[in-house]
Amino acid sequence: MKKSSSLLVLLLVFSFILVSHPEIKIAEAESDTMWNQTYGGTNDEEAFHLVETSDGVYAIAGYTLSFGAGFEDFWLVKTDEYGNME
Repeated sequence: MKKSSSLLVLLLVFSFILVSHPEIKIAEAESDTMWNQTYGGTNDEEAFHLVETSDGVYAIAGYTLSFGAGFEDFWLVKTDEYGNME
C-alpha cells in the first residue's frame, strides 16, 4: 500500500509539473524501423536473436509451437532485406 501511495504522489507531482510548465515537452522517440513483419502460425512463437548477415538479409532464431513436433521446436527464419521470409 505504501509503494502504491508513493507512486501515486510521484505521478501527481509529475503531472502538475507538466501542466504548469507547458514549455516542457516530452521527446518522441524517433523510429529506426526499416520494416515490420509477423511470422508464425496460430500458436505461440518467440524470437530470441536477430542478426544481419553479410549479404544484407536477416536470420531470426527462436521457437515455435505452431510448426514441427508440437512442442517448443527451434525455429530459424531467414528473410530478405525487406523482412519477407525466404
